[in-house]
Amino acid sequence: CTTHLIARARDSAPILEALRLGHSYASFDYLGYVGTFAFFARMGDTIAMMGDEVRLAPGLVLKTELPATADRIAMYRSGAEVASAENASTLEYAPKSAGAYRIEAYRAGKLWILSNPVYVR
Repeated sequence: CTTHLIARARDSAPILEALRLGHSYASFDYLGYVGTFAFFARMGDTIAMMGDEVRLAPGLVLKTELPATADRIAMYRSGAEVASAENASTLEYAPKSAGAYRIEAYRAGKLWILSNPVYVR
């Protein structure tokens, strides 16, 4: 299991900030190396990443981008599945209600990538 941090620099202060803000995700690299992964909310030109809060409004989209195809991608809102895709490397969803949204991606029936949530308020 690898914990990935999305930090501004490879120095202790930015790394601690990334941990504090929840700008991170976990992966099981034996199922495929995860050098890049994104899960974010977008509204126009504004982007909020994992760990951030965003306001629920028309036009808000949650999107995930994987480095390669997963057998299954599932998006959860406060623990309940709201969207999924099979044999895909992206998933996009327009949230209809507030909650903590997160991603799970699977390969060979096993958890491959687990995101931190984006908080829709």
